[in-house]
Amino acid sequence: MRRRRGLEKSQIVVFIILAAALIGVTVWAVLIVVEGFRMNENTPPAQELVDNALATPSPVPTVTPIPAASPTPSPTPTPEPTPEPVNPFLAFAFSASEKLEMYERFHARYPNLAYDEVVWKVNAGLYYAHFENPQIHDLAELHPLVVNPFFRLHDDFEPHALVQIPGLHFRVTPETLTAFNAKNEAAREAGHTLQVISTYRDIAHQRRLWNASGDGAVARPGHSEHHTGRAIDYGDGAGGFLDIRTATPMGRWLADNAHRFGFILRYTEENTHITGFISEPWHFTYVGYEIANAMFYGAYESLEEYTGRNPDAQARFTRHILAQ
Repeated sequence: MRRRRGLEKSQIVVFIILAAALIGVTVWAVLIVVEGFRMNENTPPAQELVDNALATPSPVPTVTPIPAASPTPSPTPTPEPTPEPVNPFLAFAFSASEKLEMYERFHARYPNLAYDEVVWKVNAGLYYAHFENPQIHDLAELHPLVVNPFFRLHDDFEPHALVQIPGLHFRVTPETLTAFNAKNEAAREAGHTLQVISTYRDIAHQRRLWNASGDGAVARPGHSEHHTGRAIDYGDGAGGFLDIRTATPMGRWLADNAHRFGFILRYTEENTHITGFISEPWHFTYVGYEIANAMFYGAYESLEEYTGRNPDAQARFTRHILAQ
């Protein structure tokens, strides 16, 4: 019995301990639940947290702007001056500004002429009518390139030198003779014999001829290229003047080859209105290789046009003669 009572006492003690533990656990659980309720009361619902987050923008950090560098001012461009309109008569390399008034007056008389034609014609002396107001070559100019109704020789003019053509009584300048000999030799090789019938004539002789014949057939004294000693007239071998227009073999050869030796056919039917002389298909003038070839292969109608378009022609021709 005592043993049973002892077991009962021990069981009661265990029961009490378990009950106390159970009570402790229960109290602890209650405390946790209570604390949870307290936290729920202080914590807003999840949706409220989201709404608050959307309604209240996050503060944007303030960025201190970096001041922009001041642009370097571009230099103000200097406006280019508006070019003055070029007078159409002065637009050519061979124009002469001091002759502008003459260009304009000449064009007023001949309005259908192109500007370049006006310029070269005035340059060449065609502003005036034939023999109206001829300029006189200075005596210091020993090698006058152009002798015509617009440019005459001084009464005291004489060529710088004259030499006789071998076997003939005709005289020419030394440079003309050199070119003539070369041309004559080439003609012989081609089967032709050149017959010379006139070369140098002085002004006194020309005056006698002109007094006898008048204008048209003979140039006025001082206006003939024969005074220069560089002009040669050729005959046809039968006592008359050679006419290269008749298509004789010698005439064709001269027409095709004279430029090779510095000669030009000076007076043609096409340039009579310029030169003031009738066509002379026998009259060849020495002007040097450069000018003769430029005229033969170029579109120059006359020596007047060539010199009108090339104001330095006289100077170049003089240098050519002095270099002989």
